[in-house]
This record gives sequence, structure tokens and C-alpha cells, in this order.
Amino acid sequence: MISVIILIYTLVSNLLISAFVYKNNPESATSKIFGILGVVISLWLIILFITQDPSYNSTYLFWARMSIFLAAPMSVSFFLLAHTVPSNKLQISKKTLLLIISCTAAVMAINLSPYTFTGIEIAQGAPKPLVGPGMMPFGILSTFFSVAAVYTLFKKSIYSKGVEKAQLKFITIGILMMLGLIITTVFIPVVFMNNTTFVPLT
Repeated sequence: MISVIILIYTLVSNLLISAFVYKNNPESATSKIFGILGVVISLWLIILFITQDPSYNSTYLFWARMSIFLAAPMSVSFFLLAHTVPSNKLQISKKTLLLIISCTAAVMAINLSPYTFTGIEIAQGAPKPLVGPGMMPFGILSTFFSVAAVYTLFKKSIYSKGVEKAQLKFITIGILMMLGLIITTVFIPVVFMNNTTFVPLT
């Protein structure tokens, strides 16, 4: 029951912040990306919660695949946000954006396939996904865009001044904390150690 309350509180808070940012400047590319990121994160958290609910064990493999299906656009959204903030327009060419979207769509398709999570095993009464070779494209995409997001924000912070510098510093710290925790408690344990122990803490 406590976990349900925490989930609801997190979802409501996340969506309210996303809606506020978007409504504040709906024409801004930064606001749009932030809004999309907020929705994707909320959906991702719901699916992760489902994977931890024993009543969904019969469909666990589907939900496990869905979790990394949404994790791909989440990583890309982080990068696009870092690359765009605080501008009102995208700071990336349409050709590059199309390439990013195409690569992300391909990885998302692989994530839903039997090649990423090949099956499940029951360990201590709980299901755990078996990682297959299809996890490699996701690992590369997620790592690349996470590192690129942090690098882009650091670079912007160095060359910015005044209020913008303070804003970028604040965003950089927030993204570093979130990505750091996701990578160390979810990504690395699941992908390289087949360990889902810390997933409920997400």
C-alpha cells in the first residue's frame, strides 16, 4: 500500500511540474521536450511498478520488455532537453533529429523483441529477465545519449553567464543525480549482473 501511495504521489508531482512548464511557454521547444519527458518518465515508472507486482507475474516478460521500450526515448529526451534548454527553438538540424528518431525507433523495436529479454527465470520466488544480445543496441544508445546530455550541459554551463548559468547548473545537477542513480541501481545491475534487486527503489 505504501508503494502505491509513493507511486501516485510521484506521478502526480511529475505530471504537474511537466504541465506547468509546458503551459508556461507552450511554443517553446524546451517546454515541449520537458513535457514529453515528463509523460515518458511517468509511463516508465508505472510499468516498473507493474513488473514488481506478483499479480502480473504471468505477463512479466511483456512488462519487462515494455520498461526498456520506454527507457530508450527517455534517454533521447534527456539529451534533446539538454541540447535545447533554455532555447525556444530546437538547436539541432532536422536531418540529425530524423537520424536520432530513426535509431531510437529501431532500438525500441529490438527492445520488444525476444532478443533483448530472451525469457525469465524464477529466483527466490520472483521472476527475473534473462538478458540477450539485443540488449547491446539499447545499452549503446542509452549510454551515448546520457553521456552526451551531461557533456552538453557542462559545455553550455561553461560558456553561459548570469541567470542562465545558474539555471543550467541546477539542471545539470538534477540530471546527473537522476541518471547516476538509474545507471548504478537499474541499468548496470539488470544488464550486466541480471540483478533486479534495486528496481523497486526507482
